[in-house]
Amino acid sequence: MAITHLPGGGNIFYREAGSGPVVVLLHGWSMSSAVFQEVMSGLAENFHVLAPDLPGHGESSLNKTDFDHSDLAADLECWLRELGIKTISLLGWSLGGQVALTMSLRRQVCITKLVLVATTPLFVRNGDWAHGLPATQVRAMDRQMQRHFTQSMSEFFRLMFADEGVSPERYREIIRFAVRDGSLPPREVARRGLKILGACDLRPQLGALNLPVLVHYGGLDLITDPAAGHYLAEAIPEACEFHWEKVGHAPFLSHPENSVELWSGFLS
Repeated sequence: MAITHLPGGGNIFYREAGSGPVVVLLHGWSMSSAVFQEVMSGLAENFHVLAPDLPGHGESSLNKTDFDHSDLAADLECWLRELGIKTISLLGWSLGGQVALTMSLRRQVCITKLVLVATTPLFVRNGDWAHGLPATQVRAMDRQMQRHFTQSMSEFFRLMFADEGVSPERYREIIRFAVRDGSLPPREVARRGLKILGACDLRPQLGALNLPVLVHYGGLDLITDPAAGHYLAEAIPEACEFHWEKVGHAPFLSHPENSVELWSGFLS
């Protein structure tokens, strides 16, 4: 891994592979760039791939605890400027997808293509949005994290693959490189991340996106409602939609080769 020190303080750790057009991969809530280790090798055959630890996650530092999507986006934009990178394709998974949407809307970096994996514009269900988790479930997750943080994270990770039929051997392999090779964020960073997931509503801004977008999601996702993926594909003007019926919240972990093939075809 490499490290970039940000002018305002803090740092961004990142993984890097390959050469060619730059593709940046953003991981999800309470994870790290370790989740992308398998797919990076495949993408690196055609692209210069960068996978940062989001601020406060993995080995990256966080300057403040009261952060939101814009703060995460601003730090990543600063990181890219420090690297001298002006043009990228951007892929975000789950929370990383919301950060990727935020960066695309801010237009501080030239983003030529966007891939949204298991992403929702609004994580929590409300009166005019049926495609999120019930607020009671999200509050219960927060309470559980306060009491039994590591156990809560283990249960959340298992939920990503529920009903997919991932073999025990493959699940252990994923745990080894995706979780144990990274590190859990501090409890309060995870709780704040859950809070901003619940507070962010990107629906009103989706029509302003003016770049090609690939929306990739699984029909067995128990964390991000598959209907939210379809909503994104309908609401974003230049979006195309790939719905893998028998896949859960992390298609690139359960089906890495197929994911690399899909993403590479779109990004080329």
